[in-house]
Amino acid sequence: MEKHRRLEQILRSQEPGSKIIIFCSTKKMCDQLARNLNRQFGAAAIHGDKSQSERDFVLNQFRSGKSPILVATDVAARGLDIKDIRVVINYDFPTGVEDYVHRIGRTGRAGASGLAHTFFSDQDAKYAAELIKVLEGANQRVPPEIRNMASRGGGMGRFNRRWSSDSGGRDGGRGGRGDSGYGGRDAGRGGWSFSASASNKGGGRGYGSESRDRLSSGGQDGYERARSRSPRGSGFVPQFAASTKQ
Repeated sequence: MEKHRRLEQILRSQEPGSKIIIFCSTKKMCDQLARNLNRQFGAAAIHGDKSQSERDFVLNQFRSGKSPILVATDVAARGLDIKDIRVVINYDFPTGVEDYVHRIGRTGRAGASGLAHTFFSDQDAKYAAELIKVLEGANQRVPPEIRNMASRGGGMGRFNRRWSSDSGGRDGGRGGRGDSGYGGRDAGRGGWSFSASASNKGGGRGYGSESRDRLSSGGQDGYERARSRSPRGSGFVPQFAASTKQ
């Protein structure tokens, strides 16, 4: 699976011992991903079907560094206060832009810097319209790709991308989202991945964050997108710049 291979590339590029949270949309994917990653990287899953004792064990393993990778659903991760998280990976794109901001806000706390990687596929195009509203509200340029995705009615179009270091791929499977379901939702028809750096020199949650997205549709032209969160917690200010892949 190209998406999984890209995930492994990201994990190998991190400093040894870095604490990493990987967000998945379903409990089934959490368990599956943790099993696949555990032998090579040391990973454990946490979600709503885990008992309290199981959760405590997993969190102790994570905090101690014995399992430096925590694979979680949004529901299970709520209320967790772990300050030294270096990397957040959105293996499944969340159900809205605000959830994305909350996720990456788990890195870069208390003066530290952090990094977030996000996978975005054609199946996530249903969130393009919401993203456009945020961009326009911040008087920022909206790339034509995002407008095209929104105009196609939420992912009905096909963009022929494959997961790579800059862009996306195919992983198959659709299913329900959220902590309550056991559906599977992976890359689907294709997409891209992008990274974000986050830091908070003033303490608390990391509100000074940036992200760079590279979009492609099988050609060389793409877009690089940067986001900066508002220190008031009211969202982020996105910025876009045209780029060309060589």
